[in-house]
Amino acid sequence: MIWDDVTALYDGKAYVGTGGTYGVLDLEATLAKIDHITQSNCYPEGLCKASPAPAGEEPEEVSAAVTVKAEHLNIRKDASTSAEKAGQVQYGWSYPAYEIKENEGCTWYRIGDDMWIADQNGEWVKYYSSTDTQ
Repeated sequence: MIWDDVTALYDGKAYVGTGGTYGVLDLEATLAKIDHITQSNCYPEGLCKASPAPAGEEPEEVSAAVTVKAEHLNIRKDASTSAEKAGQVQYGWSYPAYEIKENEGCTWYRIGDDMWIADQNGEWVKYYSSTDTQ
């Protein structure tokens, strides 16, 4: 196995991680280009801890994280239950929390570009800021 953690496939993609860094693997696109998978041919520039910054800009600072406490928690493309699904987070995994919004009775955490997860009263995720002790 070339990754420490891998989620189930959703729309041909999986969230993968190794050594504390994570990324989204587009399996269908990768297999169309190669005959076997390695970390280097999936991520020739390596996995990143934060969302990649546009050319010439600094990557986002991450000062908070969320740990998933619920099975089958969907990732949405916006902070709304009506937003398009973008996959699922893995139970027990921690993800960076770049932004927080309140909407539809939930607290929403942006864990990547166009990737939001919801929490309701601390039932689905545990939030940690850089000032919290874990």
